[in-house]
Amino acid sequence: MTEINDLASLQRLVRGMKMSQGKFRLFLARYSYLSQRDRLIPQLRESFSGVLQELVLDKSVSSLYATIQKRLENQQPDALMVWRLESVVDVDELLRSMSLVLDEFRKNLHFPIVLWINEEVSRKFIQLIPDFENRASLTVFEISTDELIDFTRQTSDSVYQKVLESGAGIFLDNTVLGLGEFGYQELLRAQKELAKRGVILEPELEASLEFAIARTADNSTEKARQHYQRSLELWQQLNNAVRVAHINYYLGSWWRSYGVWHRPEQEKSYKRACSYFQQSVETFEKVKRPDLVAKFINAWGVILQYL
Repeated sequence: MTEINDLASLQRLVRGMKMSQGKFRLFLARYSYLSQRDRLIPQLRESFSGVLQELVLDKSVSSLYATIQKRLENQQPDALMVWRLESVVDVDELLRSMSLVLDEFRKNLHFPIVLWINEEVSRKFIQLIPDFENRASLTVFEISTDELIDFTRQTSDSVYQKVLESGAGIFLDNTVLGLGEFGYQELLRAQKELAKRGVILEPELEASLEFAIARTADNSTEKARQHYQRSLELWQQLNNAVRVAHINYYLGSWWRSYGVWHRPEQEKSYKRACSYFQQSVETFEKVKRPDLVAKFINAWGVILQYL
């Protein structure tokens, strides 16, 4: 159903672009998740028959108008598609600068512009530049419950496989995990949205999602520890020894980091870390996984040296 709705929304957007050729008009294409946007962009390319120029914004961009002028060098395409606005460091300043040169957009850019935005940037449009937002045409691409569940499952499974393959001692950032800079926010939003829709996840998926959220969060925060703990409890209920051992390792890592940053509580924190590392290794040994013992045993040995 979502694909049908997306197709209808995409067709309306393309029709609007065609009708606006030869004059400036702003189209806001709002998506919920980067994976959703990345699926829709190729479809828009295929659906629009005219000359469609594309602009991927750099994080340091401060003026959309100046960036477009530099990119096109006085060309007047049939349409322009712009994305990665959500990655701009000072997106508020960029939006305000758009409002200051609204007349320049109308006078010099004689083509429709499709600006891909997420929900946060959409709110900023309304708050910061209502004059621009009121003149824009908004297309909202919804995401279905099934698509949300698929997103959480695929992302959670991918995160687990990559961190398992990396073993201990290597803390992969979100880019390496294939999540991009908004991975944590997207997973957390998906979890909240599914709960809002009254969806009760299968225990395995909930446990995987809790781990993925913890792993993509700032590992020094209490929130990360809480997500690890919730994941551990679920895997214990499911009697999945390998997953339990793996979560124990990450809880050990959390307490080790906590001890580094909280010196008065360091000894207590290191003892907790040691306990989790020990449980992790002993569980891997119990289920006869020497390959995983080899990957995760060093952390236990290192922390013992401090006790």
